[in-house]
Amino acid sequence: MAVGATLYVARRSMEYGRPGSEKRLDRGQILELEGLVNDEKLVRLGYVSLANKRATIVACGKCGAQFVTDEALATHGRDRHTPRQLTPQQEDERAESKAKLEDELSPLHLDKTAASRGYVRT
Repeated sequence: MAVGATLYVARRSMEYGRPGSEKRLDRGQILELEGLVNDEKLVRLGYVSLANKRATIVACGKCGAQFVTDEALATHGRDRHTPRQLTPQQEDERAESKAKLEDELSPLHLDKTAASRGYVRT
């Protein structure tokens, strides 16, 4: 991360970056926005938020990813670095459970969509 850069936190798991070089981000992971076309929408809709300047950042010992909480780091470690053999059904159940948890902990700002603000594309 560049010194003095504006840091954001992924409020939800997602992929971010230029096509062909996207990074998989986990909830609670620190990132710098790259000036991409949809960055403003990611902030406005609540996929990412500004990181608290006083937050203590913790890093993954395996991949170096940075997080704002120990809980987010632990979840990242379990999801990304703990080998598991899951059936397709178990993978689906796990993804559904994760999406439900993220909806509860980090709801999107659907009141800030273009449609809800009366924007009509012509």
